[in-house]
Amino acid sequence: ARSMIQTLEPRLFFVYAPYVLQDTLPLFDTSLPTFTFNSLFQENRFIGSDRVGDTQQFTLALTSRLIDSIGRERISASIGQTLYLADRQVSAQLPPASTETSGTSDLAAEITAWMGQHWYARSSVQWDTQASMPKRNNHFLQYQPSKDRIVNIGYRFDSGTQQQELVDISTQWPLTKNWTLIARSQYSLKDNRNQDSYAGLVYNTCCWSLQTMVSRRIDQNSVQINSMALQLIFKGLAGFESGVASESPLQQSVFH
Repeated sequence: ARSMIQTLEPRLFFVYAPYVLQDTLPLFDTSLPTFTFNSLFQENRFIGSDRVGDTQQFTLALTSRLIDSIGRERISASIGQTLYLADRQVSAQLPPASTETSGTSDLAAEITAWMGQHWYARSSVQWDTQASMPKRNNHFLQYQPSKDRIVNIGYRFDSGTQQQELVDISTQWPLTKNWTLIARSQYSLKDNRNQDSYAGLVYNTCCWSLQTMVSRRIDQNSVQINSMALQLIFKGLAGFESGVASESPLQQSVFH
């Protein structure tokens, strides 16, 4: 058997951002990021440029990797948590939300594994340290024979205000030199119905691309809505859009 190397990589990350009153400034695109292991290492508590979140915090994390004799990463596992030294007053909402007083973040853990050939597995967990229970977890099996081809099959659980338990299947697969199929379907196990599905074709050239899409989703009134969308993008310029563009299944993957 070929020898394996196991690494042990501790990580310490500190952020200090003083409080500055920003309530009178406009708020366009700032929001809270989705909590993941990587989000523990953001310099700003928010996504967007309209607000700078005040904070004094340490993030403590540990990563371990299993690497084979030719330098290929077989398994990577990480765990981390943020410790807050002060309350956080700046809010990304209008009207501003109340001051955040928690002393620690939830615990974030993730593991990825190469299973041979073109198969990969990945899991991530957000653990609520106060309630001692998982708040969110994702588990995915992925087949990716090349950089532009992928199939994802997964399970998602979120215990938020609207608890979700979803089966998530997606693919991106070139059909010809210029045409690519992209599709995704999220099925709710809780409600036994489609949550959000789309399928479409993308035509790519050196200078522009055209995306056509049909979708079916649940709206805020729990009604199934069918729609069609068209997106034209001139590469190197801002895209002109009709409808809403869907995220590429490759962008949902950590293996590209």
